[in-house]
Amino acid sequence: MEGEAILKAQGGSILGVRVRGIAELPDKVRLGELYQSEPFSRTSILVGTELASNLKVHPDFFDKVRLIFPFGDVGPSGDLMPVERSLTLTGTFRSG
Repeated sequence: MEGEAILKAQGGSILGVRVRGIAELPDKVRLGELYQSEPFSRTSILVGTELASNLKVHPDFFDKVRLIFPFGDVGPSGDLMPVERSLTLTGTFRSG
């Protein structure tokens, strides 16, 4: 899965992001430099170090973020409805 979304931090910071879903944590050759505070799970999110800095979040504090896909699902009336998911920041990466 890959697409564009909105990432909202608990402190209120909001940024547009490019999202790539992964089934398991890639090796360091593909991901680059990795910092991880917790094991990867279905409710985990990894973000780039610059994005984490801009949102003022860090994996050591288990910060929660909301991932919002603005045009996610078709609602009962046929309109596109956003899909939101609450995730815990468990790692950051730097790909260079």
